[in-house]
Amino acid sequence: MKKENILDEITNDFNQLSSSNNYSSNTVENENYLNDQYTGLANRLDLFEKTDYKYDLSPQPQDSYEEILEKYLVGHNEEIIEQEAALELYSELTGNVSTIGTFGNISVIKGKAKSKKTFLVNLIISSILKEGNGTLQIRGNLRNKKVVYVDTEQSKAHVYRSQKRITSEITSTDKIEMLSTFNFRELTPASRLNSIDVILKHPTEVGLVVIDGIKDLVTSINDEKESTNVSTKLLQWSTQYNCHIIVVLHENPSNDKLRGHLGTELTNKAETVIQVEVDRRNKDLSIVNAASCRNIPFDSFAIGVNQSGIPYIVEDHIISKNDTNKVALNEISDEKKKEILKRVYENNEVLSYGDLTERIKVVLDDKGFREIKVKGNNQIKTLILFYKDCDWIIQDRDRGPYRFNA
Repeated sequence: MKKENILDEITNDFNQLSSSNNYSSNTVENENYLNDQYTGLANRLDLFEKTDYKYDLSPQPQDSYEEILEKYLVGHNEEIIEQEAALELYSELTGNVSTIGTFGNISVIKGKAKSKKTFLVNLIISSILKEGNGTLQIRGNLRNKKVVYVDTEQSKAHVYRSQKRITSEITSTDKIEMLSTFNFRELTPASRLNSIDVILKHPTEVGLVVIDGIKDLVTSINDEKESTNVSTKLLQWSTQYNCHIIVVLHENPSNDKLRGHLGTELTNKAETVIQVEVDRRNKDLSIVNAASCRNIPFDSFAIGVNQSGIPYIVEDHIISKNDTNKVALNEISDEKKKEILKRVYENNEVLSYGDLTERIKVVLDDKGFREIKVKGNNQIKTLILFYKDCDWIIQDRDRGPYRFNA
């Protein structure tokens, strides 16, 4: 296909996008629709740089039955060596040691924009490169293996500052040289993926890999093939090189789930999903939670940033269990959603859209629903769309009021 023809197609797609009947006034619907349109455009643009964006999705050479048995069969009497912790959270007060991540596995750091995800990354790396201090510590067990820190989003100047935050309190030159920081902002997604592959193939042993911006290793976070390929590569790298890999990905704006199909893949594959969220009582601090964990979850802790821009653990900060055990509105069960709707309509036959929204807010503020964490307007709009899709509420005419039908 000629370049001019592709450009004509893209122009036509954008014209259709601006005038399409599918384009809704609803924020959530718009986000999903635009993502779908972008994926199609990205696939067309892929033709310009086919070599750069080509992902190897072909199957590996076929092993024989005997080779499969030897490599992958888990024997009934096999002696299994427990995976060694690469990262731990240690409390000097209690003596408790909680595993954050082990060698041969991957973890995900997630959170909303500006929740201090990168500061947590800096704190983790600096903590394992220096001798721990304080009553609550992040400890590493890398045994002189290297740390590879990859940033895909920031400019080189900002990445340099991140590196300085990590090394500012490390006095040992040997410890500083254990860290290799890379700025892959200018590379294409596949080139970033391939460059990490090249780094890990180098003879130098690597104990920890941090990829701040895993979404930039794919052309679209909603592309199933690319998402599967990247998550598979992470598992291969962590197993083959016996290292722990931490990746960073944003949550959806409207809920606590990781973004796109890539987020779903990583959630399913990760040993630990670490959530970072701004403390509701002190906006200068962020709370770090074990959102999901295959090991015993570590206790939540708070992090702050000092006047020099250095992140630290806030040791005396009391974290309310109510803040860490709440569930996002979109993640509650269908039964719970129906219970909310019944409460909304218990004294009403029909409700306008505005009244329905306000009644949902009132019900969610009741003590019976205080475990629900996010109750913003976008989340409530999404909940109303769910009710409409299930025919639990019905409009008898366009722009008419909603009546209960569950």
